[in-house]
Amino acid sequence: MNAKIRLGTLSLVLSTILLAAFSVLDGAAALPLRPANPILEPDPNDHQVPRNSIVAITYDEDINPNTVNETTFAVFGMESGLFFDTYSIAGGKIQLTPEQAFHAGELVQVTATTETLSIVDGLGPLQPTVWQFRARSEGGSAFFKDTGQALGEMNSLSVGLGDLDGDGDLDAFVASCGPSFVWINTGGMVFADSGQRLGSDICSVDVALGDLDSDGDLDAFTASSGTSYFGKVWWNNGAAVFTDSSQNIGDSLGSGVALGDLDGDGDLDAIYVRKGPAKVLLNDGNGIFTDSGQDLVDQVSMDVALGDLDGDNDLDVYIANTQNTEGRLPVDKVYLNDGHGFFSDTGQSLSESPNNTAALGDLDNDGDLDVYLAVTRPVGSQIGPDEVWLNDGSGNFTDSGQRIGIASSNQANLADLDGDGDLDVFVANLYMTSEVWLNDGSGSFSLTREYLGLFSKPFLELGDMDGDGDVDAFLTDYGKPGSAWFNQNYTYWNFAPKIAK
Repeated sequence: MNAKIRLGTLSLVLSTILLAAFSVLDGAAALPLRPANPILEPDPNDHQVPRNSIVAITYDEDINPNTVNETTFAVFGMESGLFFDTYSIAGGKIQLTPEQAFHAGELVQVTATTETLSIVDGLGPLQPTVWQFRARSEGGSAFFKDTGQALGEMNSLSVGLGDLDGDGDLDAFVASCGPSFVWINTGGMVFADSGQRLGSDICSVDVALGDLDSDGDLDAFTASSGTSYFGKVWWNNGAAVFTDSSQNIGDSLGSGVALGDLDGDGDLDAIYVRKGPAKVLLNDGNGIFTDSGQDLVDQVSMDVALGDLDGDNDLDVYIANTQNTEGRLPVDKVYLNDGHGFFSDTGQSLSESPNNTAALGDLDNDGDLDVYLAVTRPVGSQIGPDEVWLNDGSGNFTDSGQRIGIASSNQANLADLDGDGDLDVFVANLYMTSEVWLNDGSGSFSLTREYLGLFSKPFLELGDMDGDGDVDAFLTDYGKPGSAWFNQNYTYWNFAPKIAK
């Protein structure tokens, strides 16, 4: 009798457990499934991407093709504009095949928003995915030769290179204290003045090019110095004719601007640095910017760079500072993004040198973004060597110990200048001629033996201006004409610098 009762009780318990298990499984099957676990092509931060590469993201859920377009899967060439090419969707894979190759060395930014929806449940990913890569530079020796062009007689302070008129080659937008100029590449790296004089009463100290209104061409965002000047957005009509958007953005005393999709909504936002708190400016998709209300580091900031510093598929912020507003040593700051455009200070205080430029790139080829700092000469010092800080992959930076050069540097740009697969650096100095330093692949740099002009030209931009597959240089100065230098296929010797610690 007792045995039968025990067996009956056990049977009831087992039945209850099985019923509960089936109920859980049935409930789990009914849960909505969102696209997740994205696989990205090309790899984030890769600087050796073939120029004709596809761009793709693959989720673990099938995607509804009707929800994929240039807004929900946005591919921005920072020298080309937004790509409006044909998408293909196969299961969970979204793929864009650009009809035109990327420019050599071009930075490309991709956003997969939360609006690409599952075909089953109609839901999007919980988080947007934003990543960057660079197109491969093919050839070049890092030996540069002046084309002999005298490009203007103006107080040039910054230059941006991009295909402004849609003809396939790189033109130049030169920001100046006084009117900014637009130089049209007529082919073969020969430039002609467009005749435009933009912002004659504005002192523009920096320019960033990007497709701000998502119409397929490159617009310009300039940072302006002075107590009564603000940042300006210049809209391009597609033929390199620019119109003032009539916005006054980012507050006074500006010094630099960087563009990127900070909130993952498929358009280019901006970080605007200045003497005072840096501003986070969000784009409505039509090139109209609104201050997010976030104020980042309160120092005399000179430059800002955007990139995924901690490997979580959003754009973080590195700010280079040259002076502390409270009289202490300047320190660079790193801010991490939550994926929706809200930033938190990592607590790192880096460098303690007066830094004019922060250039992000994978210097040691380990897959994450490191930083090269162009250092101006500290007060009381005769030298101002540049610094290299290496990332551990989580956004934490360590001084490599290298001290590069002795000049007071103003700008440093990264690119594969000699075609060997790693990122080299072109440095524009304040009081000496420019320098080229080659990377050995591990993030260690050696100086090249070459002559880059008689005078210093402290502002530069790199890009393939002659269309031969390697990266050239456009240099400008305050009062002297700008100049265009092409990268030759010469072989020459270089020597290793003495590392001062």
